[in-house]
Amino acid sequence: MKILFIYPNAGSQLGFSYGIAHLSAILRRAGHKVALWQLCEDIAPLPSEKNFSDRLRQENPDIIGFSVVTNQWSYAKKLAVWAREATDAPLVCGGIHVMAATEQVLRSGVFDYIMRGEAEDALAEFVDKLSRGHDITGIANLGFMQNGEPRLNPLNHQFVSHYRKDLACSFKGLNYIRHFPVEQMMKEIKYLLAHYRNIRMFILDDDLFTFYRRYVRQFCESYRKISPLPFVVNGHVGFFDKIRARWLADANCARQFGLHSSVFLMIGLPGETHDDLMATIELMARAQPGRYRWSFFFPFPGTKAYDIARDGDYIDFEKMGRLENFTDASCLRFGPEQDLLLKKVGRIMPWFVNARSDFETADFYRRKVEEILALDEADWQRRAQTIEQEDKDISKEFVRRGLRHYALKYNRFMGVVSDYFTNEDRIPAHGAAAIDSCRDRC
Repeated sequence: MKILFIYPNAGSQLGFSYGIAHLSAILRRAGHKVALWQLCEDIAPLPSEKNFSDRLRQENPDIIGFSVVTNQWSYAKKLAVWAREATDAPLVCGGIHVMAATEQVLRSGVFDYIMRGEAEDALAEFVDKLSRGHDITGIANLGFMQNGEPRLNPLNHQFVSHYRKDLACSFKGLNYIRHFPVEQMMKEIKYLLAHYRNIRMFILDDDLFTFYRRYVRQFCESYRKISPLPFVVNGHVGFFDKIRARWLADANCARQFGLHSSVFLMIGLPGETHDDLMATIELMARAQPGRYRWSFFFPFPGTKAYDIARDGDYIDFEKMGRLENFTDASCLRFGPEQDLLLKKVGRIMPWFVNARSDFETADFYRRKVEEILALDEADWQRRAQTIEQEDKDISKEFVRRGLRHYALKYNRFMGVVSDYFTNEDRIPAHGAAAIDSCRDRC
């Protein structure tokens, strides 16, 4: 069979879906054909209904699978309606939004089936049975409407069982992070090293690589036996310590304990005050990481954070329905003054961090921050249109003078310290690879 994956990514940064990539590999291994269509303006203009329908007819898939996050739900619904008019292929929806708002997706009436949870085995079984004309209604993780009500088959918990055995961990329900087995990771790394030239760094983009201490040790001990190349992981201060740092350093993940740090920040949380926001900025000014990326809190349905935001009457539901990402704006309401402050910080956070730092440029940026804080909504909207170019011009002059500062770099929601990006041409090859990777995924 041929499966067409559709990845709605409108109004968002160009990226890729690990989930779709993994599912595609599973299906290809089972002998099926797979195609992908990512809808993102950075690739091509978003299609009209006619162009979309023509492409579907050209692809002629047997099954169409959507991977959807909450921010893309409105757009995904529109595409599904178009798809239903253009083809008889069954429409299957998966992704984060399906887990967050299961019944909403089914009751929308635009999808025939949903897949919940860790679904690679379930999807492979679904495709196989559909191709043979066999009954699919009992497949684990599958959901569909039956007699006007959602039917949700039980989740396949085999991965949890494997983790209990392999990592000797205890779990409460499904509160765990799934990693690929170390043996599989080593096999894939060996394959890449044998078949591709000029690999200078590996990016291990697990959500939280350091979650399980035992896994970190097992990986590092195995990795150092097969590769001397540096690698990058995601960690968290709550799941990091000197022991894990030592294992990573010995495996060439870090330069001793002097990691090049990259920080993920979230602003605009329910109940956040002016002082809270300034404390976050102060922390960045004191810690001075190599780079930091920020986003606005988004209340994903089905989460405790959503309940807190809803019960506190923070959510602007109309705006929430329009937002296609969580980097451009907040869908929460804090009052006119705080809302305007969030817009300013979210647009040019490096200026705020520089202003509170011990850099020689701090006084300059303090004056800049005072300027933009004095602007009302209308004046800020006009200033915001040119502020990115203004930041580039200022940074260029400070780089020429050798003065340290943070500037917008690689995308509009990342601040990078100048002594890092000015050394791009002089850093080791693996460092250049890290920059290129971050440009693609950050």
